[in-house]
Parts: sequence; structure tokens; C-alpha cells
Amino acid sequence: MLKGRHHYLCLARLEASRVEEQQEQDGLFDDGPKWVAAAGRLAAQITRVRDWADQTETGDRSELDPGVDDMVWRTVSTPARECVGAMRCPFGAECHAEAARQRARDSDIVVTKPRAAGGGHGDDLRRRAAHPARARAADH
Repeated sequence: MLKGRHHYLCLARLEASRVEEQQEQDGLFDDGPKWVAAAGRLAAQITRVRDWADQTETGDRSELDPGVDDMVWRTVSTPARECVGAMRCPFGAECHAEAARQRARDSDIVVTKPRAAGGGHGDDLRRRAAHPARARAADH
């Protein structure tokens, strides 16, 4: 099953969250405490995502159990319209969303919503579905 990019952990956003957290901690008491109980709960969830990131092979949010708040997930994922692309991203070679798309290209059957197949990948997936033998021949 191919899901939209925002369903996968973005390693670039995960790294950016670490840098941002450190900057906030450095200035934590500059103009009063910024983090209270809710911030502590969110920080615990982000820590759990970071631990999971070291173990996950797919980066698929549905595999993170228990799940995390949407606000936390938005911190460590990216929608397609904000992604810089695997070629320009420092984590492109390790990108979970790109790996999922590659697995879809290698599959005989792909289940997805039309939006998940967009961004240039949809044409390739539709071509494969219409002409699987030709698509496999083109890959070799």
C-alpha cells in the first residue's frame, strides 16, 4: 500500500526538530519559562519518535505504537508540496517516502489513493498498471 508522503517520517524534519529543540533549550529562561506540562508531554512524544526512528525500516506512521499527537507528527513529517525532493535533500538516499515509492514501482499491484500517486509518480504507476509487461521490460 502506497501512502501520501506525510504518512512517512521525514529524516530532514526529524534532524531540524533536534536543532530547534536545542535552540529553545538554550534560551529557555531568557524571557520566562516557555515549556510547561503540555510541552513536556509533546517533548516525550518527540523523544519516542526519535527512538523509533532508529529502529523503523519503513518510517510509516501507522507502525508507531502508541501513536503521537498530530502536532508532533507534523514536526517530523513533510507534505509533498514542502518536500525539496530526494536529489536535493541531505537525507534523500535514506528517505522513507521515496523508499515506499520505489517498493510500489517494483510491485505488481499497488493500492493507493489518487493523491498519493501524484507528484510525477502517478503517471509511472498508471503506466505500470495498464501495461505491466512493458513496464517491467522498461526497467531492465
